Amino acid sequence: MMRFCLALAFQNEAHWLGLHLPKLLEAESIDGVVVLDGGSDDDGAQILGDLGASIYERSFDWQFGKHKNALIEHCEAEGYEAMLLLDPDELMFPADIDHIAEVLEGGAAGVRFPTYHFEEDRYHWVPDFYPDTHIRAWRLDRSPVRYRGVVHEWPYQDGKLVQSERIEGHLYHYSGIQPRTARYRLKHINYSRLQKRKEPLDELPAGVEIKGDYRPREVFKGQQPLDPDVIGAGAPFEEAS
Repeated sequence: MMRFCLALAFQNEAHWLGLHLPKLLEAESIDGVVVLDGGSDDDGAQILGDLGASIYERSFDWQFGKHKNALIEHCEAEGYEAMLLLDPDELMFPADIDHIAEVLEGGAAGVRFPTYHFEEDRYHWVPDFYPDTHIRAWRLDRSPVRYRGVVHEWPYQDGKLVQSERIEGHLYHYSGIQPRTARYRLKHINYSRLQKRKEPLDELPAGVEIKGDYRPREVFKGQQPLDPDVIGAGAPFEEAS
């Protein structure tokens, strides 16, 4: 049987980890969890340790691509043959994770699927960013998979995008419903700066508001209600709504 791991990079995201990991680990195909701590001072590592995760550390330096590549390397070193890469504020149906594992074990080099992006609560998704499709799962026992550049977007293998099969499952991204903090605002400012090949900032510029999203608020006027039968629209996830 293929050894399949769930991989996450995190920093001061204990709430998301405590809320989402137990649901994700209902997937029967996950053999282990490998995580990379960017320098947390909350109890995220304790939560992950209690769940049996392998915890590694790398001070986050705004090199998103290098950071995720370091995480991939740890998964390889632990002998896993395939991995699913998520962020702490993302969620999937456990059954979809098991389907991803089946597709990879069946011979696919990678798997891609679309994302629902949420704003304000878990009940309304943003159609402007749908489908925003990602390759987030791939085999590790072939030639190495790595991200290129400072900003991580697409994984490459043998000089080209990982060959992937699309599945019907979805990723549910809840970044927009978390409380705004100075670091959260700085993260999105720096992400935009790095895309423009500008140096990241160490702190928020004077006069920049923490409140609000990095995208124009008008985008979210057309939010669509999510079907109550879809994950995230009901218990046990009201805590983060």
